[in-house]
Amino acid sequence: MKGVLPENSADRPLVTVVTAVFNGQPNLAGCLESILRQDYPNIEHIVWTADRATALWMLLRQYDDRIAYWQSEPDKGVYDAWNKALAEAHGEWICFLGVTTSYFPGQ
Repeated sequence: MKGVLPENSADRPLVTVVTAVFNGQPNLAGCLESILRQDYPNIEHIVWTADRATALWMLLRQYDDRIAYWQSEPDKGVYDAWNKALAEAHGEWICFLGVTTSYFPGQ
C-alpha cells in the first residue's frame, strides 16, 4: 500500500516516522492525524501491524493517500515490526511513534 512518497532534499531532509500497531485501532486515527498536522512538510509515515482486525485495515485504507506505506503481516513483536518497517524507510532521519502517542505541530 503506497501513498505519499516524499523525497530527501538538501534543505528539507526526509523524516521517516515508524509506528507499529497491535490491538491499537482505537488510538490509530489520533496517531495518524498527529503526523498529518505537522508543520514540517517532508515526512513519510510507515505503519506496520500484525493485527488482523478488519476495523484497523479499514482505517488504514482511509489514510492510503496520506501515509507513505502500511503493511500487515505476522511479526515477533514490536522490535521485529520496527525492523521490518525500517526496510521500507527512505528517510535521512528516523523516529518511532507509539500508536498511543502523538506529536504536536512544531515538535
